[in-house]
Amino acid sequence: MRTAIVATTVLLALAGCSSSSDTPSSSPSASQAASLAAPIVVDPGQTEVTAAVGQFIDFNVGAKPGRWQVASDNTAVLTVTPGGKNGSATFNPGAEAIAAGTATVTMTDKKGDLDAMVYSVTVTQ
Repeated sequence: MRTAIVATTVLLALAGCSSSSDTPSSSPSASQAASLAAPIVVDPGQTEVTAAVGQFIDFNVGAKPGRWQVASDNTAVLTVTPGGKNGSATFNPGAEAIAAGTATVTMTDKKGDLDAMVYSVTVTQ
């Protein structure tokens, strides 16, 4: 409860802040808006993904996300990160859209028991 009160107080304090300029601020750019957006969650069986530059992609691979080796064939467009555990948190493999274009993401089972998963990713401005 105390955390919620502190967070609410901080948000209210920030909401009261304004710039010293009388000119209204402009709308965020597409890349700024994309970076504020929730990540795109790719469900099992999905093979095509579209993201904007700056967006993150979460590949929902089910149980044992650290079991998958992930690769992008075009790291100038899409960088990838492996899944796994970090402390008590478990993360799915993911990607960040960094430039417009296309990339193929391939995930292979490190143990060789499961079929590879391949995703076609289109990144837009």
